[in-house]
Amino acid sequence: MKRRHWIITSYLIIQVLLSFFVIYYSVFESDQLSLSRFGIDFSMHEIVVSVLAIIACFFLFKWKKWAFWLYSGVFVLDFVTVLFFAETSYLGGGKLIGAINRIVLMYAIFMIKKDGISGWKNLD
Repeated sequence: MKRRHWIITSYLIIQVLLSFFVIYYSVFESDQLSLSRFGIDFSMHEIVVSVLAIIACFFLFKWKKWAFWLYSGVFVLDFVTVLFFAETSYLGGGKLIGAINRIVLMYAIFMIKKDGISGWKNLD
């Protein structure tokens, strides 16, 4: 039976809660900032990214390695989208730092061992 360290579980739960917060904020509280070069609604972009992050976290709970790559890809795609479509460059720098931090932190947390086996080795 695969067992996960409590830190991995806590981190995944925090990621899901943060993604739900972003969805709530984007729907009810945002001022509808748009990626104005092409008129793309930034709130909708954030909702899609957050939903994909929730899906990835759900499947990481089920020990699927492809979910880690989905999680990583979502934030790389988020950065690339903002970099190419945002009118202001300050969004791109923050997204890059955030994407790198999330991916590296997720990988590092999955290296934590429970009963001598890392979470990464438990991923199918």
